[in-house]
Amino acid sequence: MLGQAFKYSYINAKVRTIYSDRLKNRDWTILKDSANENAFVQYLSTTYYGPYLAEILKGAQKGLHFLERQIYQALFTDYQKIIRALKPPEGQVFYGLFSRFEAENLKTLLRTKKTGLSKKDVIHLLYPVETLSKMDWQELWKAGSLSEAINLLSDTSFGTSVAHALPQFEAHGRLFPIEMAIEIASYRQIWEAVSALSSKKDRQMARMLIGELVDTLNIYHIARLRFIYALSTEETLNFTYPGGYILNLKRLHDISRATDMKSLVSSLPSPLRAILEGTDSLSQMRMVLQDWLLKRIKGVFLTLPFHLGVEIAWVIYREMEIEAILRIFETMGRKMKTRQVKLVPETLMQEG
Repeated sequence: MLGQAFKYSYINAKVRTIYSDRLKNRDWTILKDSANENAFVQYLSTTYYGPYLAEILKGAQKGLHFLERQIYQALFTDYQKIIRALKPPEGQVFYGLFSRFEAENLKTLLRTKKTGLSKKDVIHLLYPVETLSKMDWQELWKAGSLSEAINLLSDTSFGTSVAHALPQFEAHGRLFPIEMAIEIASYRQIWEAVSALSSKKDRQMARMLIGELVDTLNIYHIARLRFIYALSTEETLNFTYPGGYILNLKRLHDISRATDMKSLVSSLPSPLRAILEGTDSLSQMRMVLQDWLLKRIKGVFLTLPFHLGVEIAWVIYREMEIEAILRIFETMGRKMKTRQVKLVPETLMQEG
């Protein structure tokens, strides 16, 4: 216990200080009631996110995508602070979690190469990962073709998964199998790092928190693949994320056989089935799942502090806070005011 206390005393104090600056009920209410985008950004600039909004406040850049790029810098700054304060293997868990954003940029890069566009055409869609990423993004963007870009991935942590997906891509010409391979590879990085943790408590907390995140993502992901893209049970199962905490492979298979929302919910184990009873849309499902996960995350800050779970809980919390900010901003200028309360998980709205 003394060793754990010594290891985590500094970073836990730092993270708990950052956590105290999270958006509160009053902030969410004002943001939701903002008259327009300018008022929204003006108020957001008075919060923790203020230092990242200078260019928008000067009017140099506007719009959802630029706001997204700017405020995600807050999350990546948190990643940097945490990684600097930890040694391997603990720091590798956060590189794994961060690799999910690298994966999103890789997917955008490959789509750009496939359609013949350039980086400047999609710069607004890219996460600002360069300061923390270990990948050679300059070399990837210099690739003259899609096949060259894919070949450059062979020496990265995504290479093995991409190689396994290549036959499907070559047979059908669709990027989707490669995109999913890249996403799944990021989760494999996470679980390899978690398995290498020496502390039993750290492994338990990491497996629970990240595993429950994966559970919520898989439920929503399966619903999209089955009900929007009409993928088969087998295809859907192949594209699920590895490493859930409640949902094992058999459970995922059962869920992937669902033919509608009601049968999907009924195939879930408790407590997930109970919280999703009556859910009839994907947007509602996403909000309910995020709210459940946020409650689980908040509980971590009430436990004994000397374990890696505090840092993991925070970066997941920050990520969902940013998602909620962007969902509200996206409604600015639209006649969606009556729906805005559904864009923020109830747990965030209850922050005092």
